[in-house]
Amino acid sequence: MRRGSYIETGEGPGLAVRLMRRVRSRLSRLAPRTVRGNLILLLLLVFLPIMAIIGGIYYSWFQTRYNDELQFNLVLARSIGKTFEDYVADVSHQELALGDALTLQPPPTPAQQTQLLKSNNSAYPSIREFAWVNPQRQVIASSEPQLVGRQVGDRPYFRQIVAGKTEVVSDLFVSRVNGQLTFTIARGIRDGAGRLQGIVVASVDPSRLGGVLNVKRAAGSSILVLDSRGFLVFRDPPINLPFDKRDLAGTDPLIDEALKGQEVKGSFKSVIDRAERMGGFVPITPIGWVASASSLQSEATALIIGELIGDSVAFLVVVALAVLGAILIVRRIVDPIGRLEEHALAVARGDLTHRVEGGGLLELAALAAAFNRMAEEIRVREQERDEYVHMISHDLRVPLTVIQGQAQLLQRVLGRAGLAAREGRSVEAIITSSQRMNAMIQDLVDRARMESGQLTLERTAVDLHAFLLELKDRLAGTLDVSRLVIDAPPDLPRVFSDPNRLDRILMNLLTNSFKYSDPGTEIRVSLSRRERQVATTVSDIGPGISPEELPHLFERYRRTRTARETREGLGLGLYITKGLVEAHGGRIWAESHPGRGSSFSFTLPVARHPQPSDRKPKPD
Repeated sequence: MRRGSYIETGEGPGLAVRLMRRVRSRLSRLAPRTVRGNLILLLLLVFLPIMAIIGGIYYSWFQTRYNDELQFNLVLARSIGKTFEDYVADVSHQELALGDALTLQPPPTPAQQTQLLKSNNSAYPSIREFAWVNPQRQVIASSEPQLVGRQVGDRPYFRQIVAGKTEVVSDLFVSRVNGQLTFTIARGIRDGAGRLQGIVVASVDPSRLGGVLNVKRAAGSSILVLDSRGFLVFRDPPINLPFDKRDLAGTDPLIDEALKGQEVKGSFKSVIDRAERMGGFVPITPIGWVASASSLQSEATALIIGELIGDSVAFLVVVALAVLGAILIVRRIVDPIGRLEEHALAVARGDLTHRVEGGGLLELAALAAAFNRMAEEIRVREQERDEYVHMISHDLRVPLTVIQGQAQLLQRVLGRAGLAAREGRSVEAIITSSQRMNAMIQDLVDRARMESGQLTLERTAVDLHAFLLELKDRLAGTLDVSRLVIDAPPDLPRVFSDPNRLDRILMNLLTNSFKYSDPGTEIRVSLSRRERQVATTVSDIGPGISPEELPHLFERYRRTRTARETREGLGLGLYITKGLVEAHGGRIWAESHPGRGSSFSFTLPVARHPQPSDRKPKPD
């Protein structure tokens, strides 16, 4: 499969072609030899895949609508949870204001304290009473007079606030005063030194929370609020359950996951009304409670299926009309198209000498002629590319390898003879020049491969941070790697890359940074996660790149003014780097501030699952 200037190979397309041929061969044996029979067979071949596609589309549509309903309930559950969280925060804030008033100096009289609590109680219909508890565990004032004088030292909220907590929301319990279900919101009041002055306690009536949450839902829908143990605190529509029947922990995995702090959605059977429901459960994080919204699964699916049936009928009518029209015109089109298809498959297999005869409609005859011309032009151009690549890689590399080998041998001889000064530098210049020339040849070869669609990849999962550290070690003999700093987060995923091509990308960018940055300055390589890709940025401190040159950096044979002054290279380095990055499915870009340096960034895809390697490249 060709993508831009690279080729990804695998068994997918070839296998699909072979399967289609096998199916077509077997069907041809069963097909009748009359025109009518062929038209009927063609109709079946068209109609059955369309029906399969329709089925797939509507199944996907059904799943999407079903998930939309689940998501709607999850969003509603979030809203309920946020509303309840805000309610608790509002009550706690009011308790703080009450505590400040109750600890004024001089302190208010008991009658004043009672009146203050009653006046605040009337502003909160969901709260049965406010109480003021002293550090000695005794209720000394309350909007409900019968609570005054009671000891509350055994209540969990008292112990937790004495231990240092500021706010405590209790789980659901049965009141010892009136035997009714309740939960409390308690706020510790401390002086400037942190000493506990008292506790303001609000006892909430769960049955009145409907006015707080204020959610209107369709028939069959419900909302729930559970405490941190999984006990049912509130339900709309209301249901009368004794305390021991309200424990829902362990009755469904969705509830258990939400109690652990996870947002979840899905289908479940309610233990309250025994109905199959679909909904979402959301943790109310600050207090460890859970909010839920759900709807009857039967009602939701019936509505979706009703819409599906209406759309299906309309779609089938359109398909039937389209098939009827196809029957009327297919005979004059199918044969020429079949020949064009065979020609295209032959070209795809590499048979560029294959030719197709026109026939049928004039447009198809012209198209056949265009196909033939295209095949001939392609044949002449892969041939030219092959010859070019072969010439570069063979005719130039062989003598270059001899020169480099002989120079290295001479270097060792001079070293043993003790003549490693001026003569050694001359030999070193020969070796360096031959290596530079070899790099330029590789640039030309890679350019030809990219432009002819012959660039291939051997990709695998690569630890980019470890790869850079290893590359730094390899560069230690040729570059001042003490200038190189590598930044990488600890949870950086692996990338899906060809290690040899990745080495080329990084070498091009790093050598450019070392070459064109100020001596002794830092060169920084930064790695970061960007959704499904990993970004690599190479930054240096140097003269930078002028704004007029920046848009043309990645063009072939394009060299900046600074690069032209060095008279090195062909101007293909960044062009090839861009091609290699894009062959991996990434992108590359540059930023620069003249006088302050430049940065080059590129992305590579994250290696999520093991995938087959690309076809091995052909030898030069």
